Amino acid sequence: MISKEDEKTAVDCLKVILALIHEQRYEELTNVVDGIYYSQLDKVLEVIEESIYPYEIDGFDPAVKYDLYEMPDHKSFHLDYPLTSCGEEISGTLFLIFEHVDNGLIKIIDTIDA
Repeated sequence: MISKEDEKTAVDCLKVILALIHEQRYEELTNVVDGIYYSQLDKVLEVIEESIYPYEIDGFDPAVKYDLYEMPDHKSFHLDYPLTSCGEEISGTLFLIFEHVDNGLIKIIDTIDA
């Protein structure tokens, strides 16, 4: 079961990532997460620029329902957030992974699917 503390950490991380994407400060994403699975940051930027453009990605919208689910191994959980532009959902989802380790959570951008 995902604790309220873990959920808060995940949502706080999501908010910062969305703010950076909204402000097009992509190079700072590596300061927020411990890893990016989608090959490299270049690939994430490519997806943002080519697949999601011309939309301007909004920051966190509390009205948008995100999916938070624990993996069967109970060592990690995922957060999927549908991207919005001007308050409307677009065909893009940000996928984050959070892995439990001895000293907290490892935060990973899995991919941005568009």
